[in-house]
Amino acid sequence: MPSSYRSYEPGSVGTNVISVTAKHPVTVSTYIGWNANTLITRAQPVESWGTEYLVSTLPQDLLRTQLNGISSRAGYIVIVASEDETTVNVQLSAKVVSGADVFASSPGEALSVSLKRGEAICLEAEDLGESFVWAPITDLTGTVVTSNKPISVLAGHLKTGMYRREIYTIAGQQRPDHLGRTPMAEFLPPMDRAGSSFVTVPIVYHYRNISLAEARGGPYEVRGDMIRFVAVDAPITITRNEGQTAQVVARLKRRGEVFEAKIQERAAVWTCTGRALAQQYGKGAIYPLPVGLPSGQPQGITPVGFAEPWYAGSPVLVGATPVSQWVNSATFSAPPELPSTVCIITTNEGIGSLKVNNVGATSFLSSGFVPITGTPYVYIRSRVATNHLTITSPLGFTATMYGHIEGNHVKDPGTEELATIISHGQNIGYATSVDCDDSLYYDVVDSCGAWSGVISVSSNSLCSRIVQTYLLQSDNATIATKTIDAQSLRFVAKAIDGSATASLIVRCVTSSGRYIDIPHTFTPTNVQVTPDSIDLGLTPLRIPTCVDVAVINHGTDVITVNRAVASNDGVVSITPSSFSIPPKGRVDVELCLLLTEKGQNTVEIDMLDGCSVVSSLVIESVAEMGEVYVSDYTWTPVPASSPGIEAKIQIGNRGRVNVVIYGYDTTLVGPDSHFNITRGLNEHLPITLQPGTLHTFFLLCIAPLAIHRLQDTE
Repeated sequence: MPSSYRSYEPGSVGTNVISVTAKHPVTVSTYIGWNANTLITRAQPVESWGTEYLVSTLPQDLLRTQLNGISSRAGYIVIVASEDETTVNVQLSAKVVSGADVFASSPGEALSVSLKRGEAICLEAEDLGESFVWAPITDLTGTVVTSNKPISVLAGHLKTGMYRREIYTIAGQQRPDHLGRTPMAEFLPPMDRAGSSFVTVPIVYHYRNISLAEARGGPYEVRGDMIRFVAVDAPITITRNEGQTAQVVARLKRRGEVFEAKIQERAAVWTCTGRALAQQYGKGAIYPLPVGLPSGQPQGITPVGFAEPWYAGSPVLVGATPVSQWVNSATFSAPPELPSTVCIITTNEGIGSLKVNNVGATSFLSSGFVPITGTPYVYIRSRVATNHLTITSPLGFTATMYGHIEGNHVKDPGTEELATIISHGQNIGYATSVDCDDSLYYDVVDSCGAWSGVISVSSNSLCSRIVQTYLLQSDNATIATKTIDAQSLRFVAKAIDGSATASLIVRCVTSSGRYIDIPHTFTPTNVQVTPDSIDLGLTPLRIPTCVDVAVINHGTDVITVNRAVASNDGVVSITPSSFSIPPKGRVDVELCLLLTEKGQNTVEIDMLDGCSVVSSLVIESVAEMGEVYVSDYTWTPVPASSPGIEAKIQIGNRGRVNVVIYGYDTTLVGPDSHFNITRGLNEHLPITLQPGTLHTFFLLCIAPLAIHRLQDTE
């Protein structure tokens, strides 16, 4: 694709990331279709992302375009973050292009970049010119990418043809091979999902005539596939078994070292003594076609500017799955305009249980299984009429899908139409789990209407981590999670409506694929207060008003009430202060309400069991302040030697609500004063005065040489 069409700048952090979420599992693939440039790449779920990657891509290649002639194209790496504050460190194996966030770095150098959730950065190998085509110095393979939080790494090539010739001569004419090229890329697995055993089956080219190409002087390299290995562990030895005897084909001494089986024409079982990444490439091809080929062969069409018809086929990348990562179920979908071939690899024992769209594989694909002699593996492959397939087997399999990898300037005998190269391919049977002997355990506490707990994973090594926690089932419930570290996670689940029953199942999954289901049911309390509505009428302000109520438990569990809370400006107490109600039982309690605001009051009183409301009642009232008055008395002077004069004093309530007298100002009475209260007051405190009532006490004037007056007071 022309650089002007790009939505990113190499070496610069961008936000051109699409996030897809679903309630149930889905597969997601990216599809590029621009002229004859096509690519389908299967995205990996965020919960399977890792923090350590070894890159496998391709060296620099050439491209011929009608507008720009011959130019170079390079390999690249795209790194995507799913969390904020993600720090990515990259140890490069080739020089990359500078950008706003990356300075050009040479092989062996390290660079670091910080990413937020939804941000990505593309690291593109520097174009060193035509003289460096397929030079190892231009290859980003062996680059190590690490991070402090899970990331996704996409690696591929902007445009390549998977063979190394620039221009060759056919029938006395120079033919450029650069038209048989297309973009290729794959989301890489983390290093902990690399494997040591692989099975590959050659890609089917329905129209590619290798003998014809060779007879006409065509390239030798159009034959077979290229199987590419990159060492994760080192040193390792790689053996190949094509159905005869296993033979050693390579010894890799360092991490990132590459072995390429360039002309793989047979199905093979590959075994490594350590972990490796493996990728399977179908090659591009170009050669002339004679006019008037036999029926069933592609009929050549002479393109403009050429003297004769010719065949061109695009390359394709389908990946290679370690046997340890084979799956029990896989689904894929390809655009309807792209006819597809599916290849499924399984074991001899798995033949009978393998199904495609819930039909036996041989029946659905109208094809038979082909054994790989001397090994336990078989494969079946066929063109498919539908591009939507689900493959299942309880005994495990891997699968690839590819199509339309040939046909430029070729008339398809089936459609009699000119076929354009819009090749596509993807690995559709790759497990996202790691091989790890781990176990899950949890501790859960049901408290205050919320159900909280900690889930932890343990293993003999650090091979496992918690990758996903979600609600497998829920009814009136929600969940929030927070990761403590890679091996533990805290969650809180609660009912959305606390007055209704809620149920849920929390599923926690580790990177090994092992999971644990934790069920829980929340049943709301069924408690009734009777009466549930009381009208107190006139109520004195700041004086407790008490009522008796019954609290009834209609449920099947014991309910404990330990406090009551009043809404608005009210203070409430409950007697007894804490009590338990057996199932179907009843407890009589006294509620005392003290109001602090005058006027009409509606107070809702909630009874709680420590954190949640078990029942409520409503109290209506009109709060008023009592009106208190004190009678006056005037003493006449008496001699200083007089024992004093005792007077009768009255306190009255002129209001509409009760008044409680709790005390009085003592600064004017006592031994150091002219007055002393003799009887009728102290011994009666507190004194409750109902509306219109009086209370009498006696006050002694000891030496009334001056006139003192007791003021009216509340």
